[in-house]
Amino acid sequence: MLEELLAANERYAHDFALGSLARGAARGVAVVTCMDARVDPLALLGLAPGDAMVMRNAGGRVTTDTLRSLLLASGSLGVVEVAVLHHSDCALAGRSDEQLRARLAEPQAEAARDHVLLGMTEPDVALAEDVDTIRHWPGLEALQVEGWRYDVATGRVARLVVAGNTEMAPDEAELPDGDHAGDEQRDALVLFAEASGLDASSREAEAVPLYRRAIDLGLPPELEYRALVQLGNSLRVTGDVAGAVEAHRRAAERWPERAANRCFFALALLSAGEAPAALSQAIEAVLWLAAGAPAKDVREYRQAIAAYAEAPEPTA
Repeated sequence: MLEELLAANERYAHDFALGSLARGAARGVAVVTCMDARVDPLALLGLAPGDAMVMRNAGGRVTTDTLRSLLLASGSLGVVEVAVLHHSDCALAGRSDEQLRARLAEPQAEAARDHVLLGMTEPDVALAEDVDTIRHWPGLEALQVEGWRYDVATGRVARLVVAGNTEMAPDEAELPDGDHAGDEQRDALVLFAEASGLDASSREAEAVPLYRRAIDLGLPPELEYRALVQLGNSLRVTGDVAGAVEAHRRAAERWPERAANRCFFALALLSAGEAPAALSQAIEAVLWLAAGAPAKDVREYRQAIAAYAEAPEPTA
């Protein structure tokens, strides 16, 4: 099949006429949507090449990479509006991460153990969460963001979360009466996003209560891990060493194999004057990595870890 695709490209390039298109989004819009082969975002929205930035992943979820792309797209490529476009009959809809892993073949299921798959047990809540995450992300607040759902059976798009409104559009989709779990998790995601932004701006003291509240409300496991790690580091920077040790201890007890937390735990213990325990945590990090533990979070926190390697004691 790959050879056929390359042959098709030769035919395409023969009559290619799009070389003069500008780099940006001519119509100022970005579409965040699913990788599903039935979804053709340009065609179904009446767009043409050059009109829009399109970001795709499993489920059309708003991930850290989506946010990175939107910062670039809105900062230098002309994007001012965003449509988060989920769709009907999505493989992630109505399923938890555990249920999704159970549907995978064994090699992929094992590899996916350390990934958040972003299953959508409540698809409407997931769509609202994704819209809210963009609206509240530092640097993206000025964007007009809506949440839509494409019906793969009819080709129609339903407008569920409208610009300027954080709620689902009337009569489209609502949580069952008395069910506040979705609202609370959505609030937790927004708080975590705000805390992360403050943290990245060296405003750790402001980030700390937001991290705590997000954890109390309930985050997905991967984000809870990140929140504890980042809370611990923020507490250490602001001088609450005992709180930092406790946050990293909680993370280590639940995710013992995560080496990045072990590194930050070691730093917190060093700040607490517990050098032997700090050395023990550093050795544990190395042993877990040597045993094949995922190095993903070490890579993601590499810059901070490297900075503290040169100057272990933070400056508040």
